[in-house]
Amino acid sequence: MVRDIMETLVTLWLSLYEAIAQRVHIDHIHIWEDMSGRNGSLISVQMLNEFMMPQYDRIAAFARAYDIPVISVDSDGDLSTLVPPMAAHGVTAFMPFEVQAGSDVLNYRRQYPKLGLMGGLDKYALTLDRSAMHRQLDRAQRMFAQGGYIVGFDHLIPPNVPWANYQYFIEQLRPMIFGK
Repeated sequence: MVRDIMETLVTLWLSLYEAIAQRVHIDHIHIWEDMSGRNGSLISVQMLNEFMMPQYDRIAAFARAYDIPVISVDSDGDLSTLVPPMAAHGVTAFMPFEVQAGSDVLNYRRQYPKLGLMGGLDKYALTLDRSAMHRQLDRAQRMFAQGGYIVGFDHLIPPNVPWANYQYFIEQLRPMIFGK
C-alpha cells in the first residue's frame, strides 16, 4: 500500500514536471522530506531503500533525461544516515543541516566534497553576542572557500532574535557574498 501511494505521487509529480520541462528548462528539483529528528532518521535505512529509493531513482532518471543538474532534499535533524543512500540514488544537495542535531556542514563537506550543502549556520547565535555571530560568519567563510555551498541558517530564525543582531549579521555576511 505505501509503495503504491508513493509510486502514484511520484508519477503525478513527474507528469507535472514533464509538462513544464516541455516548455522551459528546469534546473532544480527540490524534495521536502522532514524525516529526521535530533536523534536521526525517523525510518530505518532498510525502509528507506525498500520504499523510497526506487522512487528517487525515477526522479533521478527524469532529471538526467531533462538535464536537470540539482536534486535537493530538505530534511530536519541529523541527516547522517540519510545522506549516503540518498546521494547514491541521485540527490545532489541537502539542507538545512541543523546544528542542534549535531550536523556540521564542515564535516559533511569533508565527507562529501561534491555534495551541495545549504544552511548549517546556528540560528541561535543570532540571539547571543557578536562573538557568537562571528563564529558562524567564520564557518560561512570556510564553506564559501570550499565551494558547493549556499549560506543559510539551520532552520527558521527564532522570534527572539533582536532585529539589530540580524542586521549586523547580514551586514557582515554581505561582503563574503558580493565581495564589497
